[in-house]
Amino acid sequence: MEIKEKSVLNILRKFLCSNYYPIALTLIAVICHVAGLDVPGYIIFSLCGIAINLFLSDCRPIIPTFIIAGTCTSAINAFGKGEASSYYSSPVVLSLLVVAGALVIISAIAHIIIYKSYRGLWAKLKKSLTALGIAILCVAMLVAGLFSGYIDLNAFIISGTFVAILVALYLYILCTISKRSDNIDYVALCIMLMGIAIACQVLSFYAFNFRGQALDSAWKDSLLLGAYVSNSAGEMMVITLPVYFMFAYKKKHGWAYILGAVAMFGVVLLTLSRASMLFAVPVFIFGLVWCCFKGNYKKFSRIFTCGCIVVGIAVVALFLIKGGFEKIGGFFGDTGLADRGRFSLWSQMIECFKQFPIFGAGFSVLYQLNNHASGNVNLYSALAHNTIFQMIGSCGIVGILAYAFHRFTTIKMFVKKYNSDRLFMGITMLTFLLLALLDQIFFFPHFIILYAILLAISEIDYTQTEIIQNEEHVEPKEKTEK
Repeated sequence: MEIKEKSVLNILRKFLCSNYYPIALTLIAVICHVAGLDVPGYIIFSLCGIAINLFLSDCRPIIPTFIIAGTCTSAINAFGKGEASSYYSSPVVLSLLVVAGALVIISAIAHIIIYKSYRGLWAKLKKSLTALGIAILCVAMLVAGLFSGYIDLNAFIISGTFVAILVALYLYILCTISKRSDNIDYVALCIMLMGIAIACQVLSFYAFNFRGQALDSAWKDSLLLGAYVSNSAGEMMVITLPVYFMFAYKKKHGWAYILGAVAMFGVVLLTLSRASMLFAVPVFIFGLVWCCFKGNYKKFSRIFTCGCIVVGIAVVALFLIKGGFEKIGGFFGDTGLADRGRFSLWSQMIECFKQFPIFGAGFSVLYQLNNHASGNVNLYSALAHNTIFQMIGSCGIVGILAYAFHRFTTIKMFVKKYNSDRLFMGITMLTFLLLALLDQIFFFPHFIILYAILLAISEIDYTQTEIIQNEEHVEPKEKTEK
């Protein structure tokens, strides 16, 4: 009996540590999303997280568990979808989710105690290039709005959630994930699978709801996909594009990843997100150019790039001839380059900075100034749609200096002793930060989770690279002395 139990446990461990695990999570998330099985999906993900914490010394499989979990939220129970949004205010649903989340947190604490993962953490933090910047940014966010009169519970919900997720996940990953040569590859795979899960959400929404109607503002506003709306879904998919090109230049069948990037780009277009399209194009072009001169598939990449140019011109011409703008012109024709209220929000944040230049006016100031409470608008919708303006107005000089220092430390980590894998993690993060200049995503929980993982894994890779390079530098000297 004991042998069988050990055998079952070993099989579970091997599965959790394999690449089949994140693939299985993606399938589960897509099924739960389409079928409206939100709670069962989150319970399955929670059980997986608990198993990882209790049975594995290296908790790397927790990465896909965290970043893919959010895609379990279904379009059927989407937030803000009239009566359907009451699903997540149900006492039963809330209780189950809170208990599941609490058990995952308890199991994580148990893991750190049982496996003594806390050992060496302080040494890691002292050597870390990003830890101090994260700490300063978090402190600045927690004191945002001090003395302004706009501080309330809502302000702390936004800043507190950001700080709690970023700090907890960053420290947890540093404690529990070992230095391995394929860590970045694994994270890239998980990011790619998350993007595929979101793409499936968009496609399923079109399959169930699109009946040839004009793709206008009304259609775009109806794209409530669960944890994502049209903009955030498109933006998250754009963030996943760099990993396709990372695999394209280094993997055996790199051409398949280039085709995957094309498919992902096509789904991004279906979200009608202008910010997503704005940054998807340069990311896509950069990826193709990189593959034309790097890796094993340079010839294919060059031919494919030329083909894309020809096909792209032909598609645009056919699109114009067939009157394509009559179909999509509803949204782009009405909106064009309009800011959709962003400029007004940015002006308000500048005024907040002028009134409270040191600590800003807090993170709920726009929610209060624009009387959003009466219109039942959620807190995150009442942010400035731009990270820089948000930090200026909400945190003042203290916040913007803290953010600038944080950015300096992250740039230093990506460029110092850099390698191509960490470079693509940096491009992934850069894509996220650029998109955040036109949206609120820097403060969204799902995006913070991804951000924390990118920071921590890149930090681990930097430390490992530094050790390897130092050893390579020392060995020749030792041999000469001998």
